[in-house]
Amino acid sequence: MIFGIIGCGKQAPKHIKGLRAADVDEIRVCDVDPARAQVLADALGVTAVRDVPALLSSGVTAVSICTPTPSHAPLIRQCVAAGIHWMCEKPLCEDVATGEALIRETEAAGLTGAVGWIYRQVPTLRQGRALAARQSDGASPLGTFGSAIFRIGGRGSAMPWKHYAAQGGGATREMMVHMIDLAQWYFGAPTEVELLQRQLRWPERRIHGELHQVDAEDWVLASLRFDGGLDVLIQADLTSPSFTQYVELHGDNGSFVGSIQPQHASYIFLREARDQWPAGRTEMETQPHDLYRGQMRAFVADIRNGTSETADTMRGSIEVMRTMERLI
Repeated sequence: MIFGIIGCGKQAPKHIKGLRAADVDEIRVCDVDPARAQVLADALGVTAVRDVPALLSSGVTAVSICTPTPSHAPLIRQCVAAGIHWMCEKPLCEDVATGEALIRETEAAGLTGAVGWIYRQVPTLRQGRALAARQSDGASPLGTFGSAIFRIGGRGSAMPWKHYAAQGGGATREMMVHMIDLAQWYFGAPTEVELLQRQLRWPERRIHGELHQVDAEDWVLASLRFDGGLDVLIQADLTSPSFTQYVELHGDNGSFVGSIQPQHASYIFLREARDQWPAGRTEMETQPHDLYRGQMRAFVADIRNGTSETADTMRGSIEVMRTMERLI
């Protein structure tokens, strides 16, 4: 299998590492800046090609799209037209109608498409989902859920486009979108969506030594309500001094707290013992986890085996976008 990567920013090396774990040996890369593609190729031992048309005509079987959101839909359509499987970074695209069309076109062509919802790969957060999946029929050890909190924050200032609204930047599209996907992966589509706060706290950003006057929000708070009256707060920002992420689920018999971060406490606390979980606090070990290894292995396996396990990431993106459209 020959695999292509479009966009040679900070996500591309992660995809390359994941692809190699999936036994993909031949990888080709391109970027709007050919010099950047060559630097990446020299550093990681892959092949740089001059542009997207050259990449798509070079015999690649599948492509990872690691570019800003506004470019996703045009690039996906080029892949589909060329009969090439695709994966793209989140979100799928900028609006629901376009996303639905992209899925129809991909499936009609008999191709595999996927979106990189990497938090679904975290073992601790998978445990949270297992607990959440049982609350609808009253079988969760946590009991009847009442509330949940999903939090993610980072410093921002990695790339200028991430702080300009017209280029698909901002805390909602860059950060909150991950937690919306996680919440909806846990609980399904929300019945109510409310934007509580959206702020631009740092209108000036120094990025790669250059001062930028930016316009995309860098702090956002939203409330989602799900079936059964479950209220979920989601907070995301690009102003936290260091990256932070966690999930809290609260029921009438206990709580789950989980994170992608090994230094963050992850545990289950129960008032009364249920199933295999004792009363009191049970610590959960959070090991460093290569999210891209699992993501790329699953995508490559679907292509090789003709399966569709990763298709859920593509279809689930539509429901995430429905929620996003009510927040932006």
